[in-house]
Order: sequence, then structure tokens, then C-alpha cells
Amino acid sequence: MSPATLVPIQIADGTLAEALSRVLAAAAGATYLVGGAVRDLLLRRSPRDLDVVVEADAIQLGRRLEQETACKPVVLNERPAVVRLVWHAGAQVLDLLELEGTLDQDLRRRDCTVNAMALRLVPTDAGLAGELRDPLSGRDDLDARLLRMTSEHALTEDPVRVLRVFRLAAQLGFEVEDRTRSAIVRHADEVRRAAPERVQEELLLLLEATPCNQALHDCAASGVLLQALPELAPLRGLGENGYHHLDAWAHSLEVVEALDTLLLGEQPLLEPDVLAQAQALLARPYLTGCTNVALLKLAGLLHDVGKPATATQDERGLHFYRHDVLGAQMAEDIAARLRFSREAQRALALLVREHLRPGFLADLPASSERAVNRFFRRLGDQAVAALLLALADRLAARGPAATEEWLLRQARTVNTLAREYFRRAQQPASEPLLNGHDLMARYGLQPGRLVGKALALLRRAQEEGQLRTRAEAEAWLDARMPQLLRDTSGR
Repeated sequence: MSPATLVPIQIADGTLAEALSRVLAAAAGATYLVGGAVRDLLLRRSPRDLDVVVEADAIQLGRRLEQETACKPVVLNERPAVVRLVWHAGAQVLDLLELEGTLDQDLRRRDCTVNAMALRLVPTDAGLAGELRDPLSGRDDLDARLLRMTSEHALTEDPVRVLRVFRLAAQLGFEVEDRTRSAIVRHADEVRRAAPERVQEELLLLLEATPCNQALHDCAASGVLLQALPELAPLRGLGENGYHHLDAWAHSLEVVEALDTLLLGEQPLLEPDVLAQAQALLARPYLTGCTNVALLKLAGLLHDVGKPATATQDERGLHFYRHDVLGAQMAEDIAARLRFSREAQRALALLVREHLRPGFLADLPASSERAVNRFFRRLGDQAVAALLLALADRLAARGPAATEEWLLRQARTVNTLAREYFRRAQQPASEPLLNGHDLMARYGLQPGRLVGKALALLRRAQEEGQLRTRAEAEAWLDARMPQLLRDTSGR
């Protein structure tokens, strides 16, 4: 075997690299690194997850590795066996896959040619290396930056693959080959058969890529996006008011593009310090491989989902009264259908419901401290995401009523509020002037709903700067307690 035929295997995570060496040492037969990890190595990227095909009993091999690595193997499938080992609280994954048939058959069952390559693992003096096996010329497609299906049957065998192709296009910046694109159009409805959790993951990974605009538009043009999110279909052809230059469907796609330009700093509307802090905030993990950026872009895609059902026309034009409220409920229902966590469902609904609020604040002659406090109280840790969504919504609206001054006023408000959010986030939370024990002792109350409501009102008044001392808080609450008692008792 000539050294020229070998591909060095360099993995940044030392624990994962060591595990791969242990697999090679422990396996009885040939061992192959396959799929996306091979693609990433050839692109000189360090793979995060590893798929290893073994000509051995994968379950028995997993048990041997458990003793050496302290990672508990999880059997995902009995026959052919698939065994998963996880490191770093789920951040890195190694799957052992028992070879079914020949290696060539295994690779031809994969989705795209760039994922249908394998490296037969071999030890060298310099460390691990791999002999490339490439029956479908995946390396040529890798060099050409093309995503080509291995076969039409393989594309549809797993129903989520018609969406995954566009996720890969977004992540890699590759083009989808013409015959593959045509096959996806023919089989776009396959994605409806996929498990909701898998659709969620592929969709979020697509949106996580920044920029994702081209891949998202291609996914929409193929019909796959509307199969995955059929609630968006009524937006097509839906007219807008004078602030818009596109129909509601194209506008929604353009909002995601506008978010990309903001996050990449390609638009000069965000101040540099605000942009840097917003990028850091949104970089917090949402799920393995995704951050809050993906959730924000999904909110951008869904922000006007309530418009078709709320459209009305009068002499002043087209209106969508309360589309934000209906849209929030629809967004939450969509997230529930795709098996999002309850926390993510609420966050998505909150962003959709509040996407107009920063614009309302920008239209005020001057935002009062009370209005600003109310905004932060309503949005909580989603405040910055809501500000970026509102600004992207304005950037994607270039109708005759959308003046440059209107956009700049919105940008000034977004920068001011974002800067205030970060300032407050760095300050320790103020101690409450009164606590529940104080209230119960002062008014002879028992723990319950009344105490909680009174504390919430006090906290709000304190945050808004109305109360600064304990005496002020007591006097303020004394004046309101009779009404609170009546409201709580129902009288």
C-alpha cells in the first residue's frame, strides 16, 4: 500500500481520536470510517460525530470499549447492530455499525455521493490514516462542490433525506446536482413520512448555517419546505400592505435572509458592540449542533403565519389585525407537532407574538422607562432575538411606505434597547423591597395566589423605578391591597 493512497485522520477532540484508535485495536476484522466524517476530513475539517463500520460483532465491541473508555454503549439496533458511545454530555458521538453485506453495498445505500466514501483504518508511524474507498466518485463531487444522490431509491428510502440534501447544501455551501434536484421535486412529499423529531433537527441545522439563504430558497422551490411546514402554504400569493414589495411567502423567506445579513455584519444597521454581544448571546446551544440562531431564523420564517386567516380589506387597504396573536398560537402548534421542547415552543411563540413590538416602540416620540421595562419583562431572555427579528422584518419590507428614515429609526431603537439589555444583564438583580413573609405578616395572609400576585406587582413597580425604599413599598401596597383582596375573592 503506497503512502500516497492514505488520508491522514486528524480529529481535534483527543478523546474521540483515542476512541477511534481503540476501535481499530479491538476490532477483529476490517474497520472503516464512513459517511460525513470522511467528507469532513477530505475538506480538512475535524468531524464532530464518527460513524465506524466494523466487520465484527458491534455489540460485543461496544462492551469492550466500555471497559476501556468509561462510555456506556447504547444499542440503537440489534441486527444489523448499531451501537452508540457518547462523550462530553452528548457533544461527541461515535456509532459502531455492523457491516451488512459488502462495504460497496453499504456505501451505495447512503444519501449523497460525498457521504458515500469510506476510509479503511490503518495505523501508521504518524498515527491513524485511512485508505480511501470511493465507488461512486464522491471525491470528484466534493471537488466540484456538488451534492449528487447515490440513487433515486436511496434518496427516498429514508424520507427525511429530501430535506437533508438542502441542510447539507446550507452547511457546506454546495450546489444540488440537477438530476438530484429533479428527483427531490418528484418526491418532496416523502418528508411527511419522516419522524417529526428528525424533521425538526434537519430544519434547524439548515437554518443554523449562516448564510442559509440559497439553500432555503432551493428547499422552498423544490416543494420540500412547504411539505415540512404546510402551515406556510397559504402565504403564497397573499398580498401585503404598502410597506411590502413581496407577497407574504417571499417576504418570510427574505426575513431569514435579512437575519443572515445582520448576523454576518453585512448590514451597517447594528452598532459593532451590539452586534458582537448579540452574536455571543445567540451562540448559546439549543441542541447538539445548533444554537439559538436556528430558533430565531425559524421565528423569522413563521412570523407572519397568522396573516392569511386575519386578512381583511377596506377603503384604506389590506389589514392583518392580530395576526401576531394568532401566529404565535400557530407557531407553538407547529413546534409541538415537530416535537420541540416546551421551552422552545414557548420561545418560538413569544418571538412571533412580539415581532411587531420593537416597531411600536420606534414609532413613539420617546420610549418611556415604563414601556422599556414592560418590553424587557415580556421578552425576558428573548429580548435581543426579538429586536433582531423586528429589524430583519423591516429590512425585508421595501414597499412605497417603507422610507429610509423609517428603517433608520427602527435601527436606532434596536441598538438602544439591545445596549440597555446588555447593560442590565451585567448588573446584579436588585433585592426585593418586601418578600412573601413580610406580606403575610403585614396583612395576616396565608401562602397563596394573592401573595404571589402582590409580589409580582411590587416587583414590577420596583423595576420601573416607582419604589426605592421599604417604606415606599409598604405605602404603595397598602393603597392597593383592598382592591387586590376584592379581585382575588371574586367580589
